[in-house]
Amino acid sequence: MDLSELNRDRVLLRWSRVHSNEKNIIQHDEKSLARLCGFLAGDGSVKIRTESSGKIHHTMEFYPDDESLIEPFFQATEKIYGKRGKVERYQNHFRIRYYSKTIVEDILKIATFGIYDWDIPGFIGKKKPLMREWLRAFFDAEAYVGKSHIKVQSVNGIGLKKVATMLEEFGIIPRFYTYEPKRSNWSKVYILIINKKSDRTMFLNRIGFNHIKKQQLLRSIVKI
Repeated sequence: MDLSELNRDRVLLRWSRVHSNEKNIIQHDEKSLARLCGFLAGDGSVKIRTESSGKIHHTMEFYPDDESLIEPFFQATEKIYGKRGKVERYQNHFRIRYYSKTIVEDILKIATFGIYDWDIPGFIGKKKPLMREWLRAFFDAEAYVGKSHIKVQSVNGIGLKKVATMLEEFGIIPRFYTYEPKRSNWSKVYILIINKKSDRTMFLNRIGFNHIKKQQLLRSIVKI
């Protein structure tokens, strides 16, 4: 064995020990997992990318548009993985990034992510506290709060209909629409709207936001 092969084997052994230690500290706290998965479904990405050289990258990213979402995200990842990511300004929002094979492989066993195929993790089921945690994080990332409605748009119609079903478990009845873009190469857009004041009040009281600006805006609107 030459020196380069010896060094490579030492590096691989060292990383194997690192990954083993990281796996040993994972705590699948369901409430934290529900929050993390909701954030990632709404405005995140989990990727395994292979370079032409064969080098593999494992990344998990979240793109909050408000600083108030950074700490709730960190609380979840610290509880589960014992890690806080790197935060940086990115255009008109923040980017939180993790380079971790352990985290990426673990979270991909729990849920599916991606613009077209994000899904609600199976462990949530009909457990109200977990449903609330996932919905709150998802709406933090995806919802627009207007004077007369709360709106979420997605190209993932199946996922959004599941969100509507979850809201109904809390007594909130949303409306569901589809929009066909004029350009044939654009995807159909699915729109979920909560417009009744009584439903928006229930959303505020039964689910709410971690997003401070959205929470304050909704509270001020439903009190009018």
